[in-house]
Amino acid sequence: MSEIWDNPYPTCQCLNACGHSGHDHLSYVPEYLEVVMRIRPKRVLEWGPGVNTYIALAAGATVEAVEHNKKWIPRLHTSRLTIHHIPLDDPEYAKPVDDMNAYDMYFIDSGHREACLTEVWLACPAHAVVLLHDAQRERYHESLRLFRYVKFINVGLAIAGKFDFVLHFPRA
Repeated sequence: MSEIWDNPYPTCQCLNACGHSGHDHLSYVPEYLEVVMRIRPKRVLEWGPGVNTYIALAAGATVEAVEHNKKWIPRLHTSRLTIHHIPLDDPEYAKPVDDMNAYDMYFIDSGHREACLTEVWLACPAHAVVLLHDAQRERYHESLRLFRYVKFINVGLAIAGKFDFVLHFPRA
């Protein structure tokens, strides 16, 4: 369970998309960009490709993404991007690759955040950074608390890790 849990923001009981994570669905972008620029990940595994994919690629990372809906798969052609189209009800959705510990950073914005968090916690290396979008939803907190360090860097984005590390973000 978390030894460091830093959440000064309100939480919500919402089960689906809600307006509690910020002004819009891209409210995590400034903080995500800052994390990527600070840690400079070499390999990223993400559930929910989107603007986060473009940011990680622009920073030089190799990205593997999981998406259940073909219409949301970015149309990018680069050797540094692999996209796995896996339906939400497929048991491989939360564990899409054999070598889950081969990544520096994990970004979770999916329909099965709890399962993804658990699989990442089981497999990720000690130095890895985990980012959870829509983290204000209390239903994700039990799985998020698996990590030793959890800090909400905006109302809807939390950063987590297996060890104590500190990334300072100004409070709004």
